[in-house]
Amino acid sequence: MGAELAALRGSMDTGFARVEGRLDLLVQSQDQVRADVKDLDVRVTALEERRWPTAMVVTVSGVVSAVGALSGYLVR
Repeated sequence: MGAELAALRGSMDTGFARVEGRLDLLVQSQDQVRADVKDLDVRVTALEERRWPTAMVVTVSGVVSAVGALSGYLVR
């Protein structure tokens, strides 16, 4: 009976070591995902800062159109 308990204890120790190893891998993977998300957040913020606001694009195109129409009217 003592040998059976020792074998069972050995099996449990092996199982716990395997579970701990998998948990360590999950933690490492989670850390990598966090780093990737942080990097993506920085990149998206940089892209948002560089984009032109829609109102500005509409205003500039309106002014260019008005200047073009006015120059066409004045040239005649």
